[in-house]
Amino acid sequence: WLIIVDNADVDTFFGPSQLYKYLPHNSRGCVLILTRNRQLALRIICPAQLIHMNGMEQRDARNLLSSFTGQPSDDKDANDLVSALDYLPLAIAQAGVFVALNSMSVHTYLQQLIRNDESASELYLAGLSHFFSTMHCTNQYQSPIASLSDLRNYNSDASDVLAVMSCFHLEDVPIALLSTFSDPVSLFEALAILKAYSLIRPGSGCDTVELHPLARAMARSEVKSKTKHSHYLELALKAMNLNFPAISEQPSLLERCGLY
Repeated sequence: WLIIVDNADVDTFFGPSQLYKYLPHNSRGCVLILTRNRQLALRIICPAQLIHMNGMEQRDARNLLSSFTGQPSDDKDANDLVSALDYLPLAIAQAGVFVALNSMSVHTYLQQLIRNDESASELYLAGLSHFFSTMHCTNQYQSPIASLSDLRNYNSDASDVLAVMSCFHLEDVPIALLSTFSDPVSLFEALAILKAYSLIRPGSGCDTVELHPLARAMARSEVKSKTKHSHYLELALKAMNLNFPAISEQPSLLERCGLY
């Protein structure tokens, strides 16, 4: 026998229903658990049993985009767009719906996306709004963390870290910046949760992290719409002020300055 548990989350397994207790443990069959939360997976199985799934293959990502846009999937613009969206199914789907509903070309959408951060955020949010209001929003694209409120209900520290990160550029955010307003243990747990839900990932530099564009757009939109907007901006500016290297002639500090 084979049991497949799709889109497993913490509430399902370790909430009031305690479904993890009902998983069979014998050598006559197998249990395959699909989840976006790496922490959840490691609470159920040992690390050696974990299979990490990377992003979609380029061809599959192009075909997914084409299924929503109705436009050819074998051109350079389609390749560049799915690459810019990190081959993430939800990001590709919302982009495709936005392109189709607005009768625009993939090329036009791509140019708007790469123009600047604010333009990209507006596109992401508009696309998500269209996507979640159409019949295209099926379970395969759903995420257990769809807002800062969802994240705060799960872990308030992770929500605060994400909100502050949304005030910075999304690439290579030094972890030292985030340690300014959180103790080491809480920060470690918060970053682990954000990584578990693929909201952030390791950056290209040492001790840096990157924020996924969709996560940043979602966080920035919610932060700006709430009274705590100035609070998170103050935390971000304070972190920059405390961590930016002092004026010095030491060449070794130039690299650190580049991080900020």
